[in-house]
Amino acid sequence: TDETINGWLDQNAAVFSVSTNRSIVGRTAVQNYFKRQFEDSPQFNPLSPIAVTQNGLTGTVAGSARWVDSNGAETLNFVFTFVFAGGQWLLLSMWGHQ
Repeated sequence: TDETINGWLDQNAAVFSVSTNRSIVGRTAVQNYFKRQFEDSPQFNPLSPIAVTQNGLTGTVAGSARWVDSNGAETLNFVFTFVFAGGQWLLLSMWGHQ
């Protein structure tokens, strides 16, 4: 199971990495990516305002956040896209940029 986000990943989940400018696609690949990313206990602190929108079976959470890890701290913009599947909201894509 995914210990970092409680297994709430869609089968086609994708992460678009800020630091490496690459895409990680598929639930297992994203889970493995997060396991590596969270080894140094980073902090993701959203900043106000956060925009939440829903359109039928999809939703988006967007805003800015402060990311702190062993490499330092930075403020980045993010967009998380969700899909409603199997009776629950699942993360479909996670994207961030400086």
